[in-house]
Amino acid sequence: MKVAILCGGKGTRLAELTEGIPKGLIPIGDRPIVQHVMDHFASYGHSDFVLLVGYQAQKFADHLAPRTPDGWTVRFVDSGVHASKSQRVKDAAPLLDGEPFFLSYGDDLTDVDLHEVLRANTAADATVTLTAVRPTNPFGSLTIDDTGRVTGFLEKAPLPDWVNGGYMVVRPSIFPYLSRGELERDVLPFLARRGEVNAYRHTGFWMSMNTYKDTQELERIWRMGNPPWGGRPEGER
Repeated sequence: MKVAILCGGKGTRLAELTEGIPKGLIPIGDRPIVQHVMDHFASYGHSDFVLLVGYQAQKFADHLAPRTPDGWTVRFVDSGVHASKSQRVKDAAPLLDGEPFFLSYGDDLTDVDLHEVLRANTAADATVTLTAVRPTNPFGSLTIDDTGRVTGFLEKAPLPDWVNGGYMVVRPSIFPYLSRGELERDVLPFLARRGEVNAYRHTGFWMSMNTYKDTQELERIWRMGNPPWGGRPEGER
């Protein structure tokens, strides 16, 4: 299956890192974060990529072209800096050949089993199957008994609510609805009300890179070796 990756934004919360490069090219370890995302898809046999770019779009081609492993296809769709996610996906339609495709964000890392996400989509016969995750509480948690006594401290406990973690399977029946507005705010809620969105609940590793602190944490995990999201050593590309 083809893989469309949303990586057109500037990353304003990472302004100190994105002044000279787009967010998707911020390095984690020996490669940009978007390439870690691509590596995960490729490890499941999905290596035909369409990158939906905008901010400093040419830098993606300049950086990734000489680093593309044999057997990968990487193409780019530049919708401009201010395009919505819905517009970026819509602009990619000619490259997606009217077939189901993966859609993800270029700054989320995970160890989700993509075979299971595909199976969930087939079983539900859904227009969209998204990977639902429970982000880690950045503050730590307390357990408190009925008297108010603190009985425990929990570090990095998962938050109670599920969120959209990307790594979606999307069917081409979505395209007529993309003109309704922004992908997450308008299109997916509309489809959900019609019963056309389902979720694969993933309880393993998932982390989004939204702040400088996130980049530091992902870098720390990478340097420990064998990061949970995978990634091939430089010499194996």
